[in-house]
Amino acid sequence: MSSLIKKKIRRALAGILSVVSAFSLEGSPLVAYAAGSANDSSALEAEVPELEDVLEKLDEDEIVTAEDIVVGYGSSFNPEEDFDGLSYKEEKVEITLHEAKSESGYAFTTSRADTYQAVYYVEPVSGNPTYQISRVITVKESESDSASAVSDEGSGSEDSEDSDDGAPDPQVYDSPKEATVDLTGKSSTSSSSGSLTSSSVNTGDGFRYLPALLAMMAGAALLVIVAVKRRRRV
Repeated sequence: MSSLIKKKIRRALAGILSVVSAFSLEGSPLVAYAAGSANDSSALEAEVPELEDVLEKLDEDEIVTAEDIVVGYGSSFNPEEDFDGLSYKEEKVEITLHEAKSESGYAFTTSRADTYQAVYYVEPVSGNPTYQISRVITVKESESDSASAVSDEGSGSEDSEDSDDGAPDPQVYDSPKEATVDLTGKSSTSSSSGSLTSSSVNTGDGFRYLPALLAMMAGAALLVIVAVKRRRRV
């Protein structure tokens, strides 16, 4: 067999193998599952009708009503087990949570303050059609938690400013004052800094003793005159 014929046979076999592998991958159940798993949840939700669509086919005691509720931040609320706000008869229906997530796509958790849309599937025990209901669950922080968070932030900034070395703030003391006594017997104070001093004798005190001084001077002059006249007589 010539080399040319061998090359043609190899090319033909390679082509057949590539076609077989392509068809096997396309029909593989793993590939089909991966392609359709992303739409399983939405497809299942679309298959389950709303309460309004099957209301005429249900008994009165098989109708479940849901109210929006608000739960505390960090609480132990679990939407899969806690059916607070749902009005139903346990012996007539079985309720399961389909999903609970926020508008941004976050799964329900009380550790994140947000608004979540919860979808429940209701299956009547009698065999009547299964339907879905929904409600809003809001996780909200309490006012005290919000206020404490704000105060913690403020105190943290103040502590960082006042935590130099733990040394007390320097205190300012007034300069000592010393008392002086004037001739009138009145005391006055003067600062040791020397910037301001008070007069020891006020102007009013001088005018008050002026008549007495004049009388003393007049008496002294009179005595001098009398003494001179006596000397002349002698």
